[in-house]
Amino acid sequence: MRKLKVFLFAFTVLFSVDSFPQKSGNGIMRPYTSHPTYMDSLLNRAKEIPGTRTLFSGRYKTADGKVISQFSSQPVSFRNDFGTLEAIDVRLRPSPSGRSWLADKQLHPCALNEDLSTSITLDGKGQLIFNKDVKVNGVVCKQTLSSIDQTVATIRISEDITKKITFRNGSVETDYILLHKPERGGFTASEEIEYPGDCRLVQDSKRGKPAGEKWFGDFILLSANGKEQARFHAPVCYDANGKYCSGAYVLNTANSRSSLSIIVGQSWLEKATYPVTVDPTITGPVSNWTGGSMPSCLLPNYTADSILVTIPPGITITGFYITTSYVTLNLYPVKDGRVSLKTKCFTEPAAFCDSSIIASVSTCGLYGNLQELACCYPPSCSPDSFYLVQHLSRDSAGTGCDTNYVYYDPTTLYPLSGYIIGLTDTCVWRVNTTTLCSNSCELALKAVCRNGVPPYTVSHPWSSTKVTGGTASGGCSTEGVLTLNLTIPHCPVFCGKADTIAVPPPLVVDACGDTVQGLTSRNIFINPSPQMTASPDTLTVCNGLPMDFSLSACLPGTSFTWTGSDKTSGSGVSINDTTKITSLTPLKVIYKVASVYEGCPGDTLIVQGQIDPCPIISVPNVITPNGDGINDDFVIKNLNYFPNSKVTIYDRWGLNIYHSDNYLNNWNASGFPDGTYYYVLYVSDGRKGMAGFLSILR
Repeated sequence: MRKLKVFLFAFTVLFSVDSFPQKSGNGIMRPYTSHPTYMDSLLNRAKEIPGTRTLFSGRYKTADGKVISQFSSQPVSFRNDFGTLEAIDVRLRPSPSGRSWLADKQLHPCALNEDLSTSITLDGKGQLIFNKDVKVNGVVCKQTLSSIDQTVATIRISEDITKKITFRNGSVETDYILLHKPERGGFTASEEIEYPGDCRLVQDSKRGKPAGEKWFGDFILLSANGKEQARFHAPVCYDANGKYCSGAYVLNTANSRSSLSIIVGQSWLEKATYPVTVDPTITGPVSNWTGGSMPSCLLPNYTADSILVTIPPGITITGFYITTSYVTLNLYPVKDGRVSLKTKCFTEPAAFCDSSIIASVSTCGLYGNLQELACCYPPSCSPDSFYLVQHLSRDSAGTGCDTNYVYYDPTTLYPLSGYIIGLTDTCVWRVNTTTLCSNSCELALKAVCRNGVPPYTVSHPWSSTKVTGGTASGGCSTEGVLTLNLTIPHCPVFCGKADTIAVPPPLVVDACGDTVQGLTSRNIFINPSPQMTASPDTLTVCNGLPMDFSLSACLPGTSFTWTGSDKTSGSGVSINDTTKITSLTPLKVIYKVASVYEGCPGDTLIVQGQIDPCPIISVPNVITPNGDGINDDFVIKNLNYFPNSKVTIYDRWGLNIYHSDNYLNNWNASGFPDGTYYYVLYVSDGRKGMAGFLSILR
């Protein structure tokens, strides 16, 4: 098919340069940047959204959340035998008999028949049959099928000629590929044509000119009422270097049979670089195409056509892909055609196909992402519509507006079409750390949300509040950066073990009430935190004596540091502080103890000590342990200031009946009779021992 070939070749060349050449006077469109199969591959991976299909539009969604809305000036759907709208699909499939191949998922089905002829179903269900009983340079050819690949059938004609037949929507392209220069000089391929008896095949006087018996232009098949049923587009041939010429048709009708011959002159074939492609295209009824052919006007005038594009609700536009094309008649230079596109958002300057870049034979196919043409429409929870307008004009040739030079063909393979691509809400989120200590309960969540319809509202099961934010900059840029403070449940935890916990994902809802899907939890590593104890936790000592506290924690290997309110400090598993006072007022000392286990701190432990002025030791000489609670114990006054003081008691015969290395004022002579006893006291401050008699009276 000529148009597809020209477009693909043109597109490949465009990718080899940085931009279209700049031209003074009329501006030109910046280069298209999308591969021509991008939308096809995207739609092949998408699923249709039920209930959105019309004759000229459809809506789809991909696995990664893209919403694609397709609009075209040509039908993208047809009504099947059940009256249901169905997507047009031109891929070949075997017929029920298995002897032919059908491209029947369209209004006017096409087929590759058992005898390797081709057919297009016309209005009224009649058929146009062609590619039948092929002769090359007068010799009958035996056609042999080599391969079928979705839309393309390859047929061997001879050692030197291959025929490639491509099936499209309501059209069939036949390419004769000449591998070598014909031995007889020129090239003539003739085919039998069959069509309903009430139709007639005539030259299109608006698109062609005679040269003797040859016709350089289109043939059209007209019904009895003059309605176009099919069109044989003027043949074009081109060689391996992109040089091209116009072929001619010769129609022969005899004995109620018609044959159409395609003729390429010998002089051009002699100079060509092989392989050479001879390319006629046959299209079916045009009753379902809108508008008909669109003429061009001589600059600065232009013709205009438009399609209505609808932006679906709940999306941010991420792309607006547009296809269009124009055709030149009788190999008129495509570089002089001009196309411009317009919406209320923006007007693209003219685009054209420059022959220095594109060796085009008759069709300029343009395809690309013109997102800015839709970016003035803000995201909305309701659908919005606009017109995509195409202007067509030319630089020179002729006067006024007509289809004799440059025009838009209603059967083009690249009709005026628009594809709105958008995304519903997408968010990424994280927390401010991947590692926490078990007694750290606070986390900060950050969510970056785009697309959909802002503002976005973020909530979380670990927070009692919600945050809302995000704005749209036009219709193609939306963003919201939202933060939320979280509190880990069942926190703090001390003396545990290393663990991993999952932070559940946030709930993100946009202005339309749509919820962001696919958010997953985040894991954070929890290190254990120590819990401390001090023995004792309070202590009173005499002035000049050390205060000793033993420190311990539930996690072995915990390190300790401490600071005292008396400006002392230290580290290790104990507090040992000797502070002297010079007044008779006791001094209280507060010690703050910190602990760390493998980088995780415990809570601060408070230990309290007191330094009293040096007291007088007073030892009683009588105790009355009769159980009345008065003077029952051997209490040495102020001994509590001297921990670890030693007391030994002897009976009257000198026997040791009691001893303590840390006397706690708690001996009550239990088990010993009344009488006189002897004591020895060694105070822990190192002073000389004290001794005396002690009477027990009950």
